[in-house]
Amino acid sequence: MLYHAAAVLPGGFIGVDVFFVISGYVITASLQREWLSTGTIRFRKFYARRVRRLFPALALLTAVTVFASILLQSPNGPQQQTAKTAFGAIGIAANFVIFSSIGGYFSSFAENNPLLHIWSLSVEEQFFLVFPVAIAIGWTLARRRGTSKSVAAWIVAGGIAIPSILLSVAASYGLI
Repeated sequence: MLYHAAAVLPGGFIGVDVFFVISGYVITASLQREWLSTGTIRFRKFYARRVRRLFPALALLTAVTVFASILLQSPNGPQQQTAKTAFGAIGIAANFVIFSSIGGYFSSFAENNPLLHIWSLSVEEQFFLVFPVAIAIGWTLARRRGTSKSVAAWIVAGGIAIPSILLSVAASYGLI
């Protein structure tokens, strides 16, 4: 939200990046604790915890926002964008919906979308889908081949970073 206080605090949007870094650290530490204590990652338990923690608040926020949109927004554009973003939010793809329907977060049409900020939650949920699997693959390979965990970590990081960089260069910053 500090992004919207640009006159007072320029660069407030960096807070999202800081949140992503902290969240990534916490998730990695949690996965590492489980891996070291059990030798595996219980994906079903991990994903169930994420759903229990995030989905109820997301569903309530989305429902209330869509209802308010019906009452307060024009049905000829803004209301439709809010509905599309709501479906994207529930499907953890709001960032892709926002990019494809209004051109991204910084588009002039974006300011009319009350669910615009949900893009960051979608990105985090996408991270939750991919990262635990990638890290488990890296750790499993390290254990089976006798490779150090540092080498495995670099392989996983590269396997995630390279496609991400290529996607951002090929498409737009509105996606990620």
